[in-house]
Amino acid sequence: MITSVVAGLVIGVILGSLGGGGAIQSDASVAVRNHSVLAGNSAANGGAIATHGPITVTDSAVNDNTSAANGGALFADGAIEIRRSTVDGNGSGSHGGVAVAGTVVISGSTFHDNQAQAGGVVQVSSSVTIESSTFTANHARATHG
Repeated sequence: MITSVVAGLVIGVILGSLGGGGAIQSDASVAVRNHSVLAGNSAANGGAIATHGPITVTDSAVNDNTSAANGGALFADGAIEIRRSTVDGNGSGSHGGVAVAGTVVISGSTFHDNQAQAGGVVQVSSSVTIESSTFTANHARATHG
């Protein structure tokens, strides 16, 4: 299994092919850390990242990404963990700024101005744990705000 690691990098304005992951599409785990920025990307699912494994975002920013369907910022079949990061201005045509089939852990992070048809910040089919985080001006246009 190959693990993708993004560290100290700025990735922006990429249009995803293959239906997912405007910046990164993976069949394994993805780790974004060390003040990386994923911004201005677009895809059908997972505006910035789409993966069949887990996603970890630490000390980074995922901003201004869009998806036509699920996960304006992030889309994962596995768990998503976001620590000490900013998720801002992401939009999805369907479910969640962050859409995930597994568990979600959010700690010390800020979510601002994320929008989706349902589940403005997070659309999840499992458990969510939130610690010491701020959520402002996020919107679900239809349900599950």
